[in-house]
Amino acid sequence: MQGRFKSVRARFLADCFGGEDDVDLLLRNHQQTRDDLFRWLRKPEFRRRFRQLLLANRYLRDLHLTRSSVAAARKLHAAMDAAMADFTEQQRKVCVDLIKLSEMRRPRPPRRSPVDARPSPIAPNVSDEEAAALIKSLSRDE
Repeated sequence: MQGRFKSVRARFLADCFGGEDDVDLLLRNHQQTRDDLFRWLRKPEFRRRFRQLLLANRYLRDLHLTRSSVAAARKLHAAMDAAMADFTEQQRKVCVDLIKLSEMRRPRPPRRSPVDARPSPIAPNVSDEEAAALIKSLSRDE
């Protein structure tokens, strides 16, 4: 019985990342329910494979966005160079939107580690020594 469920889970994941259907339709096609899916998500092996497929699909998405962005930039460049008469405003907007979307998906630079980060000043216009003296005098007044 375990082998059957394992193959059902594998087929479900393959269809999930390879098709256009929504999750409920995929579950119905595999004769499964949302409860089955939630039970699968509790299994470490299923979660591990699911994360692998998510990561692979993120890379594919970024690849497609980058390629589309490059193609859009080339088309915009050609339109500006040759003053293409058949290049409509809508086509120009689509190209610009693709380029913007690709830029939005670009990975952010890694955060600096706390060791590299310089501590921020207590007050921007006051030196650390002056701020320490002020804090000390305030604590004496209390």
